[in-house]
Amino acid sequence: MKKISFIKKLRERSGETLVETLVAMLVIAFASLLLASMVSASGSIDISVREKDGDFYRGLSAAELKDGAETVADGKVIITYENDTTETYDVNAYKGDGLYSYKKGD
Repeated sequence: MKKISFIKKLRERSGETLVETLVAMLVIAFASLLLASMVSASGSIDISVREKDGDFYRGLSAAELKDGAETVADGKVIITYENDTTETYDVNAYKGDGLYSYKKGD
């Protein structure tokens, strides 16, 4: 194999061959195609995330506002502090679109 130095290559008068040019164009075409497919995929991911985010906030709002939410359970929450004192709260739990919410009982 013949070694050609960088300086010698720069001084040569001959340009690139047709094959080298075609290969370079092919590489650029594949890179452009890959970039276009990545942009398209990111757009579809963005759309699906926005839909799921909207579903989540609709469910959360339904549970928080008890709008169409069903009462799942009534119970007690007991909080024990480090100094061994405790507080007990009555709570009501609600479910709306797969999400749960609770509030202090009456």
